[in-house]
Formats: sequence, structure tokens, C-alpha cells
Amino acid sequence: MRQWIPILAALASGFGAQAETLPAPADPARTVKGVEYRPALADYQPYREPQRLDWKRANDRLHPAPQAATGHHRH
Repeated sequence: MRQWIPILAALASGFGAQAETLPAPADPARTVKGVEYRPALADYQPYREPQRLDWKRANDRLHPAPQAATGHHRH
């Protein structure tokens, strides 16, 4: 068991990992992707009150008046 400790420690520490070479940030020949600014609130639409209906017409849309007046179902 003790023989595995140095091997595991070497693997965990990145033994054998190759460093990636990056271009120098001050290199004038280096090309970079363009950045486009887009405001966070670009698509914001202010709240608008819905058009109000007459309460009698709105009530009749949901529950129309009975066609024949029969009272309370002939009670």
C-alpha cells in the first residue's frame, strides 16, 4: 500500500503535464475576437395597463344570461 503513495502523489500533482504556450498579451500581431456591447435592459418593455372592459360586458362574456327566464329552476 505504501508503494502507491508516491505514484498517486505524482499523478495528483500534475506530474508529466505539459504547459500550453499562450501568446503574449502585449503582442500587436495577436488577433482577438471583437466584443459587442448589449445592454442588459435592451429588450425591456415597460408595463402597460390592459384595456379595461365594462364590467357588465366582461361578466356576460364569462357567464351569459339564460335565454328563458324560468326562475330558480322551477323551485
